[in-house]
Amino acid sequence: MRVLQTIPLLGTLLIQLLLAAPASAAVSGKEEGKAGGGEQRAHAVDIGAVTFSVDAPMHTQYVVTKIAVQFRDADDATHYRQAGKIVRLRDVVLTTLLDIRSTSVETEIGQEAIQEKLHRVLAEEVPAFHSVNVAILGTRNVPRR
Repeated sequence: MRVLQTIPLLGTLLIQLLLAAPASAAVSGKEEGKAGGGEQRAHAVDIGAVTFSVDAPMHTQYVVTKIAVQFRDADDATHYRQAGKIVRLRDVVLTTLLDIRSTSVETEIGQEAIQEKLHRVLAEEVPAFHSVNVAILGTRNVPRR
């Protein structure tokens, strides 16, 4: 029964990801800081807006996020903007969000939890990864009837 509930959600998330941030619309950003006396720059690949739901006993929480993955240099960011690579990034993000969704049944999901989990997974999966930016655009709790 749980699998049947996940299949429509996965399809909805995939459609939202593909419509929200096509590979050609990925943007480059800079993050400046001091590291070893020099300037450190990270370049972003915009994953786009992702909406997912978390089922709790008394309500369903819908979370709308905007996610961008930061890389160490422009070459890495350009590499991951290619069609096949950005799909791989989106796949890692989607899989992680589905994992968060399945493990967060009893608790409210927050920006820190999403960012921490994505950071941990992306650091393992993507060699040139620098950081991840997660902005929660909105949440809504819908009571069960």
